[in-house]
This record gives sequence, C-alpha cells and structure tokens, in this order.
Amino acid sequence: MASWEEFISSAEQSPPQAAIRDRVVTVFKDVLHAATPWDAEGLTEDSLTNAITDSPPALALARRTLRNVEAAAKARRVQVSQSMALTGAGSVTASAKALAAAMAPMKTTDAQDLLSKAHLTGLQYHLQPDQALFDVLQAHTDEARKNGKTPFLFVDLTAKDTLPLWVPGDNVGGKFSWRDEEEFSLASTSPIGSLGDLTRALKSATSTPRFFRSVPQWSAAFWRWAVAAVSAQHITMPQVLAHQDVVLQLCEQERKLWARRADKKDPSFDLNSETQKLDKDLKEIVMQRLSVVVQITEVEGSGPASASSRMDEKVTQQLAAAEAAQKKAELVTKSLAAAQKGILEKAAASATVNTTTANTGGQPEERKLSAKELKTQKWFQKQKQRKEQQQYRKRGN
Repeated sequence: MASWEEFISSAEQSPPQAAIRDRVVTVFKDVLHAATPWDAEGLTEDSLTNAITDSPPALALARRTLRNVEAAAKARRVQVSQSMALTGAGSVTASAKALAAAMAPMKTTDAQDLLSKAHLTGLQYHLQPDQALFDVLQAHTDEARKNGKTPFLFVDLTAKDTLPLWVPGDNVGGKFSWRDEEEFSLASTSPIGSLGDLTRALKSATSTPRFFRSVPQWSAAFWRWAVAAVSAQHITMPQVLAHQDVVLQLCEQERKLWARRADKKDPSFDLNSETQKLDKDLKEIVMQRLSVVVQITEVEGSGPASASSRMDEKVTQQLAAAEAAQKKAELVTKSLAAAQKGILEKAAASATVNTTTANTGGQPEERKLSAKELKTQKWFQKQKQRKEQQQYRKRGN
C-alpha cells in the first residue's frame, strides 16, 4: 500500500515543495488520523479547511490530494466489479461472499513481480492476461491461505479479460445466460397458465452458454489464464501441461470415433452436427469420476461442482421443461379438437332426431349409434370418471 508521500508524488503533475507536502502529510496523519491514503476515503474538504488555516498552498494541495483519493477509490471499485465478472455467475463463491468482496477494496497486484517469481520474465505483453485477472487470482490466493484452503478459483475463459487480442468477443459462440429456477419454473407437472409461460420457457431453453468455436481459440485463452494462475500459485506449469494434454486427448478420441462411424457408414453420422454438440456419454463418465474426486477432497460445492457443469445442468432442465410444455400443449390441442368434434357430432345427431320426430308425428324412431358415436360417448364417460376420481383423491388428501 502506498504511503502518503508516494501517493502525493504520483498524483501531482509537478512535485510539490517538501515543506508543503510534509505539512499536508502531518495534517492527514496526526489531525485527521488517516494513516494511509485509503483511510482518508470519505473525509470532507471542510475538515481540511479547519485543520489548515495559515497556508493556502498547503490547503490547496490537501484538497487536491483528497479528491485524488476519492477518484482512486472509485476506480478501484469499478475494477473490482469488472474483475468479478471473470469468475462468472456460476462461481462456487456464495453471493454473500461476493458482495463482501465487492464492497471491500481490492489490492492492485504487481503483475510483473508475480511473473518474475514464476520465472516468466520477458513474457510478451499480448500473451499476458489483463490486470484484473491477476488481481482476482492473487486476492483469492491470499484469502484461501488465510482460511487454510487450497487456492483455486474457476475463471470463465470466454470473459473478455482472458480472450486474446486476435479473438474478438463476437467470434465466441453462444450467448451467456444464467437463470434462476423461477425463470424456467414451467415443470412437467404444472399446467400451462398462458401462452406467455410457454414462450418464456422456450426462450429460456434456447439461450446457450458461450463456447469456443475452435481448439486454437480455447488454447489461446487457456494459456492466458495459465500465466496468471501459475503466477498466483493456483497451479504449476507441469500441471498446466498435463491438464491440456488430457483435454486434447479427449478431442483426439472424439475424432477417432468420428472416423470409425464414417468408415462403418453410420446413417446417423453428421459431421456438421457432431462438431457442434457435446458427447453426453463421455461427459457423464467424466462427471462421475470428477464427483468422486471432489467428494473425497471435500471441496466446497461438491457434486457436479464446476460452474460449467452446473450451467449445462440448468440448460438441460430448461430444455426438459420446454419439451414437457410443448407436449402438454399438443395434448391440450388434441383434447380441444376431440371435444369440438364430439360437440359437432352431438349437434348433428340431435338435428337428425328432431327431423325424424317431425316426420313420424312426434314419435322418435330408435336409431343405433355408429362406431364413431359410441367411441365419442365412451371418451366423454372416461373423462367424467377421471374427473370424479381426481376430485375424490383431492378430498382424501
């Protein structure tokens, strides 16, 4: 943390006189009891006016310094809000902890010092992630060590702070969305309240998480994250290489499977669709093994613990809700069509009976019902019995 002398020297365009600077520092420390510049955040200029009455240059410097403190504090809060987006909405950190982290000031990390300690001195600028990523990971490392935890934080590689300069945000596919359960609460057992509910469920299901369109895009963002993660001691370089090797082995396994299916003339094999979807069987095997490891290590948020897996689970629930709503809408449509057909048949039958009665002098002739009429009559009887059974069950409960 910078001292008062360093802060004033860095904030002023031209260095002030030593006597005036020392007078201002003495006022902040001894009179206002602000040991550091960050302790002066929230002070008013009226307090400076009352403390410095005999030196206008010192009063002017003190006012400028206080305004610079407020500007620096505001810039740090903006930086914290931007850096929090790196962890994504699916981070395992609780919302209360995230709010506390947002309200607390974040220390700016010396990225070059971290790179030097990680033996990455001389790394070109375009290969380094943004400063916000260094700050987030180093702050998490300090907090984890203080609480006796292993430092490792999930970072969304599709965030703009990790994307390389040659990969614009528009080139990353999908659309990021993180919805609560209330936004896709149209479950398979719930009735369709309105067309708006169905529309909202379908829109919620069609929103997909962001993803990379190619392995080079993922690799570039992955290595930018790895630079900051190794520097913040979240992971070592041998572990980074091993992790990338395992991930790329999965890619190679998928390509071998595609070649095998193409050679066997699989009629369902479509390379265009296969390259854009996730192998659910392979993912299920990986998640089962990962859940066991997470439970053994007692990591917070065990189960399908990673943010990406939980997001996929949310999307799966949304799709299931949308499919259930669509099926229920089809059933309702069929029921309405059948009911309308039955009403029309009844009206036609009634008209036929009235015509026969008029022709026979008031004595209706007995007429046998057709097969369709009998089927319609049975359907209405079943619906009536089903409704009575449901009412009986409700009374019993």
